[in-house]
Amino acid sequence: MNKVLDAALLLLARREYSAKELASILLNKYESEEVATVITRCLEAGYLSNERFTESRIRHRIQQGYGPLWIQQELRRSGIDNELIDSYLSKEDDFWAERASQIIEKKFSNKTNDFLKMQRYIYQKGFLAEHIQQALRIVDRSKL
Repeated sequence: MNKVLDAALLLLARREYSAKELASILLNKYESEEVATVITRCLEAGYLSNERFTESRIRHRIQQGYGPLWIQQELRRSGIDNELIDSYLSKEDDFWAERASQIIEKKFSNKTNDFLKMQRYIYQKGFLAEHIQQALRIVDRSKL
């Protein structure tokens, strides 16, 4: 049990993990009963927190230029429930449209006026259609 706890704490010292991610990593090397006990112990002691993981991952992915759909899917794959995702992931259309326009301007920086290419790029980053349309209007106005 101490080996499993030591391994968990070593991983958690580097970055935040969701409970599901940490359990998955530990299950590759240790027995499931021990892993379950360590996960529970880490949650109770506050070493492991799905809330901290969610907040950290959202902030990191926004900085990397990803949109709400991409972030939401990644968090679901990490075992975060929808209620927690919704409580931390902003639903403000203005924020996401502005963020999308910044990403477009950085990526294309007046190299092209091909709005379909811009639209495809930002769509692949996980932005909603309405955010993309608003962002393209913002970019179009700034080029005039």
